[in-house]
Amino acid sequence: MKRRIFYNGIILTMNKAEPTAEYVLTEGDKVAAVGSAAEIEKHIAEGAEPVNLQGRLMLPGFIDSHIHMLTAALNRLKLDISAMEFDTVDDMLAYVRQKKEGSQDPWISVFGFSEENIRASRMVTRKDIDRFFPDVPVTIIRVCGHMSVINTKAMEQLDRDKMECISGGAFEKDENGVYTGIATEGAQQYVLDSMPPADEEVVLALLAQEQEILLRNGITAIHDAGTDMMPPRDYVALYEKMNDRGLLKIRTNLMVRPEEKESPSSFADYLRCCKERHREDARFTIGAVKLFADGSLGGMTAAVNRSYVGAPENTGLLLKERLDTYIKPLADAGHQVAVHAIGDRSTGYVTGLYSACERKEEDRLRIEHAELMDEGLIEMIRDNRILIMTQPIFIREFGNTYFSNLGEERAMHIQPIRTLLDQGITVGFGTDYPVDDPNPLLGIRTAMTREIKNSCKRLNEAEGIGFDEAVRCYTINNAYGAFEEAHMGSIEPSKYADFVVLAGIVPDSDGKFRHLDDAAVDMTVIGGETVFSR
Repeated sequence: MKRRIFYNGIILTMNKAEPTAEYVLTEGDKVAAVGSAAEIEKHIAEGAEPVNLQGRLMLPGFIDSHIHMLTAALNRLKLDISAMEFDTVDDMLAYVRQKKEGSQDPWISVFGFSEENIRASRMVTRKDIDRFFPDVPVTIIRVCGHMSVINTKAMEQLDRDKMECISGGAFEKDENGVYTGIATEGAQQYVLDSMPPADEEVVLALLAQEQEILLRNGITAIHDAGTDMMPPRDYVALYEKMNDRGLLKIRTNLMVRPEEKESPSSFADYLRCCKERHREDARFTIGAVKLFADGSLGGMTAAVNRSYVGAPENTGLLLKERLDTYIKPLADAGHQVAVHAIGDRSTGYVTGLYSACERKEEDRLRIEHAELMDEGLIEMIRDNRILIMTQPIFIREFGNTYFSNLGEERAMHIQPIRTLLDQGITVGFGTDYPVDDPNPLLGIRTAMTREIKNSCKRLNEAEGIGFDEAVRCYTINNAYGAFEEAHMGSIEPSKYADFVVLAGIVPDSDGKFRHLDDAAVDMTVIGGETVFSR
């Protein structure tokens, strides 16, 4: 069995009983020992392969608690404009037309639109798209993933009766009752379901490419929060196929959504079969039940207690029906539940439902995102032992949107991470990739600084946390959030030998890490094997 010894670096274990080590010995895919420098030569003499860290920082491998790797793969089949900026909506549409010139795509799909990447700061409409694309269906998906805009040709592919009776979302109309092209939540899902499916082998190849991107970012495990681009059963089956072919390197925990109108008992039976099938699998497990309570703050569809700035009648969407149907029966049957809830109204509603569950402590019930919270809501979350899985990188990316859509006073209550940790609440970090950059170092840095990108602003610096705390939120806390803390999340004997090695980061004279500007992933190790090296 292969043995390796990592030494001559700064090793932070995230094990409170032994927070640092001078070496880590691996045997096979597990950590065999951690210890002091005096033992290093002995292990090398006994045949362990030496890995000299050369003063670099080694941490447990990053775990992303909320990511959409399959969605990111499927987005490769779309035109991605999420990293681009345009002066006007017309400039953006002209760029799409240029990139798609001569394309044989039966339905053009664009991902990553945001008012923040249009300097004119305006929403695209159906009429805008029609001027550039009168003859082919077009869907432009907002970066949040909870809203799309379609053109007239796409609308012609849809059933008008179905468009009028969408559950949980809507096809927006203007003051004259004419469709604007904007489709939110359930309406967007209907649009996505109507688009031509992708070839499975192509998707598997793209999924493997996405995995390599995550490995380059030091990510060794993920909680995939699902996709709205294929049915839930197909999503699970695709990952199973990838795992069966030996292509899955990252330890993958899947959140699974019920099918539309599926009974809780039928879904529970399906979950039990899936979990049993993968119970002994080191790379692939079935995790929480994934549900939605609302949309996004950027799209003004997150359910909030007070209306959005400039939209006095709008307090967002609260998708009660599926929450009422599934949460208590599934949680009481012993299934972990993870609910997307961003606004304070939705987070409060989910917290209330969780409080009525009989096994709320054992099930480690999760709220995904939980962006807007006041003191009273935080106390309810604490008292009900609810886990918060949030994305500090959103502050960097969408900070200006919080100010514009919520106003300055409410924006101060976005992601109160310092307060949550001080209240003893388990907080885990993720990126929601491809909504945002998958780089955990950006999330860690933002959790520390609360900096907004391309701005001199910081969003409530008092809620910033330290480096070690942020790393815990990206490692052991996320392992706990998936019942995996006995196997991963810290560097200690008998756990998986999953590590990330960082360059360009050094402690200050007091031993604290405060400066991540030059930090970069040099090496990613999974199961004792180097899967990425820079």
